Amino acid sequence: MDTGRTADICVVWKGEEPGEAVLLLETCRERGAACLQGEADDFEKAPDSRVLVVCLSAPEQAADEAVLGLSEGFYQDWLSGKKDRKKAAMAVLLCSSMEQEALQGRLARCRVYRDQAQLADWILTRTGVIRSGTREKPMGGETSKALMALQKGYVVGDRYELDRPIQVSRGVRVFTGRSLKSGKPRIIKAVDRDSFHRQFYTVLSITREIREEEIPVQRVLKIMEQDGLVFVSENFFEGQSLQQILNSSGSRPERQAAQWMVQLCDIAAALHEMEKPVIFRDIKPDNVILRGGRQICLIDPEAMRLYTEGAGGDELLFMTEGFAAPEQYGGFGQTDERTDVYGIGATLFSLVTGHANPADEPHPGDYLTMLSPGMRHIIEKAMERDPEKRYQTCRAMRSDLADVRALSAAIRRSRGRRTLNRFLGLLGAEKKER
Repeated sequence: MDTGRTADICVVWKGEEPGEAVLLLETCRERGAACLQGEADDFEKAPDSRVLVVCLSAPEQAADEAVLGLSEGFYQDWLSGKKDRKKAAMAVLLCSSMEQEALQGRLARCRVYRDQAQLADWILTRTGVIRSGTREKPMGGETSKALMALQKGYVVGDRYELDRPIQVSRGVRVFTGRSLKSGKPRIIKAVDRDSFHRQFYTVLSITREIREEEIPVQRVLKIMEQDGLVFVSENFFEGQSLQQILNSSGSRPERQAAQWMVQLCDIAAALHEMEKPVIFRDIKPDNVILRGGRQICLIDPEAMRLYTEGAGGDELLFMTEGFAAPEQYGGFGQTDERTDVYGIGATLFSLVTGHANPADEPHPGDYLTMLSPGMRHIIEKAMERDPEKRYQTCRAMRSDLADVRALSAAIRRSRGRRTLNRFLGLLGAEKKER
């Protein structure tokens, strides 16, 4: 096999070439993808391809060292940034009746397919050979005249009245408003029908289980259609976003930032600990509101998803570049609570440094040199590219945030002991030489 080529897709297998692999390669080549193929033993490391597909035709082959070694090498290249995290991915094509539970190691976190045609569509979308049918954002498209004609006083279904527009983007206008029944303030999102995404219905179902007085998270309350538009009502939190505070006042003191992030960890943990765990997936300064100068609230829940044990990946990809964890780009398992840990870490990074888009910074440590050892440790651990190296829960991260001074003192003591041990080791070596 020619491993010197650059390919869109590399398909590997163990033993006899499975017919499913042949069909997959034929489909990809017909659509213009550059392909490599061969047995896993032919590779010392993953070739320079965007997508690696492992074809398995027997349960015992899932644990083969060549397959697992190849997939692990590909994953490590992806983590280290040697592969484009937006397009590079791994998948498993099951060519037998074996169950997903039989997969081992890194393969257990890959997207798993039995249908080569579906896998081909996914590959070609990821590599950009065909146009993506999914969206990075839940909304897009052109803005209609009906949408732009909306004004203060417009009534939606005898339930809500629009007040002032606060945000405009393609296909969407966001208004403050009020409920005509209760008089309570609301956020009303007006969306062109062509731009409306089914994800809103998923969030409506998820947020019905959330009680605002227990978890201060914005909820989708109602979805209605009128005049060719779709209106989404959400509860309203009065206050400033952390991004607005950063824009007006600059970076924040460590103590204040830590206090805010303790609250944010509590909110995220409460979502993760629900009967059906909820992953927020879009934690960033723009989506965190400081209400009454004290209470932290989380808004814009459109990226929410339910965590499903054993799922091979997210059905719909959502991310905000600059704050998204690497796994949000898809191809290496589903998002989980550690994804939100990353978002909190990236938000904390921005708060204490004033630096935007920390997830896209190749050397984030350069911005952390003036921070206390404890704060630097928290940010670096939360923002590890590999989820296994992050805080595994928001509760664990909260514990360190609750007493950054004590953590800093412990780190200094540890450094001091290591320095002393090195000194004593050098001194002992010098005495032996004499």
